[in-house]
Amino acid sequence: MQSVLSSITDNLSSIQSLAGSNPEVVGFLMLSLAAIILTVWTSLLSKKMKRLTYHGSARNLDEAMEKLLASIEEHAKFEKDMEKYLLGVEERLRKAVQGVATIRFKAFKGSGEGSNQSFSSAFLNENGNGLVISTLYSRDRVSMFGKPIKSFGSEYPLSGEESEAVTEAKAELGIKRNT
Repeated sequence: MQSVLSSITDNLSSIQSLAGSNPEVVGFLMLSLAAIILTVWTSLLSKKMKRLTYHGSARNLDEAMEKLLASIEEHAKFEKDMEKYLLGVEERLRKAVQGVATIRFKAFKGSGEGSNQSFSSAFLNENGNGLVISTLYSRDRVSMFGKPIKSFGSEYPLSGEESEAVTEAKAELGIKRNT
């Protein structure tokens, strides 16, 4: 704005020579130029005011500030709700099965039956809770056993293969605890 005014005063003499010595023509040209400058300036201020008043949806600055505060409060509520939701997700995730391991073995080593079809599988969550499922395969039948696991151990005796499955599932979790 100041640069426009300084260029007007610098070129005042050229306007006077263009209009001649008639002061009414010079006055008219000066007023026309001032009206053009004020129109451009008003337009720029109107655009700035529109941006400031929430893209024209607010009638004044107070209303714009109220809308901004309401938006900030809405975002704060959303943040709290999201934090609560994520804490719930983390809690559920801790209870989900995350460590799984399967050990295959030949159940009846002396008789030649089974041919590595038997297995023990451990399914553990982050806290070391879960179960071990074992199957014993022979030619005429398949037996299945399940044992609960709490804190990487069981109240029932575990076979060597079951203990190995629990140890591998624990290693998959990346937890260094004693079982």
